[in-house]
Amino acid sequence: SSRRRHTRCARVTGVQTCALPICVKLSKHCDVTLMDFTQNSRDIEAQLLPFIQHDLTKPVPVKADYGYCTDVMEHIEPENVDKVLTNIMSAVNDCFFQISTVPDVMGALIGQDLHLTVKPLEWWEQKFISLGFAVL
Repeated sequence: SSRRRHTRCARVTGVQTCALPICVKLSKHCDVTLMDFTQNSRDIEAQLLPFIQHDLTKPVPVKADYGYCTDVMEHIEPENVDKVLTNIMSAVNDCFFQISTVPDVMGALIGQDLHLTVKPLEWWEQKFISLGFAVL
């Protein structure tokens, strides 16, 4: 059975707020709440939108019709991927994910790999399906 549901736009939760100019545009038509693990991740344009600092390995404290999750999942440790996906999908009816499938290049500047879960598209598709989520 699919967990995907369809609803009208009433509330949108954006995860990883630094890359979400679309959430600023959506805020003119929808109730938007941004979420990230750090306060300093928001673009200037997003500073006035509601924001929740949150660890995605814990249940998400808001519910929304839609989620918009970009530049997040590749930064999650492999052992936490299932938990984070489940937490995000438990908070929304439908969610758009943009997940990088290549190693990061910026981590070299600080001597760290920033993309902790680098997997091909097919791996991510199977991950969602194995957790009971529909992939469109």
